[in-house]
Amino acid sequence: MRKSIGKIKLLLWLTVLPAVLIRPAEATWESLRHEPAEWLLDAKFGIYTHWGVYSVPAFQTEWYAKRMYEAGSGVNKHHIKTYGDPKQFGYHKLVPLFKAEKWDPAEWAQLMKATGARYAGMAVVHHDGFLLWDSDVNRWNAKNMGPKRDCYGDYVKALRDEGLRTIATFHHIRTFNWYLPGVGGMGGAIRPDLAEKIKSSGWDLTNPEYGDLYWNELAGCRYEDFLTEWQAKVREVVDKYRPDVLWFDGGSFRQGDSEQIVLNLLAHYHNRAAGWGKSVEVLNKLPVTGQFNFPAEYGILTFEEGRDRLGRVERPWIDDMKISDRAWCYVEGQKYKSANEIIDGLADRVARGGGLLLNFSPRADGTVPDEQKASMLAVGRWLKTNGEAIFATRP
Repeated sequence: MRKSIGKIKLLLWLTVLPAVLIRPAEATWESLRHEPAEWLLDAKFGIYTHWGVYSVPAFQTEWYAKRMYEAGSGVNKHHIKTYGDPKQFGYHKLVPLFKAEKWDPAEWAQLMKATGARYAGMAVVHHDGFLLWDSDVNRWNAKNMGPKRDCYGDYVKALRDEGLRTIATFHHIRTFNWYLPGVGGMGGAIRPDLAEKIKSSGWDLTNPEYGDLYWNELAGCRYEDFLTEWQAKVREVVDKYRPDVLWFDGGSFRQGDSEQIVLNLLAHYHNRAAGWGKSVEVLNKLPVTGQFNFPAEYGILTFEEGRDRLGRVERPWIDDMKISDRAWCYVEGQKYKSANEIIDGLADRVARGGGLLLNFSPRADGTVPDEQKASMLAVGRWLKTNGEAIFATRP
């Protein structure tokens, strides 16, 4: 009996020992550096989705929110024809039309499992700033408006029920001033002459009532307040849903006041994960700026559809790739990649030390087009037969 008790005590101590020995991460790049998560190196294949208010017009691009205010653009003309002039029908009026009325998170999760993906999730917030989780930080969220449900939370539960790990992708550090015509896709300052023109336009963009959605200086918003709320949103997702992977689109992560805020956030994620007893990872994207979001020694390097990736990458890496030929979200009239093209892309990347994060694009009501389903299910059948050559391999 004493021997049994002694074994139990030893096992309990060995369980606690790693947590005791792991020092808390500090908010410095040197302290945050870590060995890549082994499970993600083994996983090779994940799937996420662009789905949100921009899925309602389903026209041309997930950047609909910005393009609709650019006079003479195709999106602007479509918006005027379909919904009316942006003066009368601003982007915020599309929010109630995003209802997800046919969405079944369990059905999505079962589809992800059938594809052979080892982790899945969604873009929990895109550049438009609308949140797909139940948020206490900002009122423009899916639980409070539109679908009236915790989309990310419901999906995470369904994915975990299928035994899959989860990813949350964030695309909104660039949102400040992003909506304003004449400001680039990464946000930034607005020229005084353009500012006066926009102020006189009568658009909702400059109305302080909607400043917590549109986040721009012409609505009386301050960048420092935006950064504070940006961090609070990401922390909220981390604390509430415990995602296994975080991914960030391009933006100002190491410029000016943002760097320390980013460091504090990443340290918070890693320290929380240590408390959960989980191995988590951050994907470190190379955006169009040509500079990784974070130092290249941190996280797993990520390239958008292989853009700007060298033929050989020394560190572990992952490409994300959209299933469609045009937009990352659902838009009318686009075509979809065949299973063969996706498999070729996956095999090629795995052979060279990488992985693939595929993006699919559901309709606003939550249904997945049959063509996308067919391709993803065929990938799953191939992996069921050939997965030994993909999963847990090293070049």
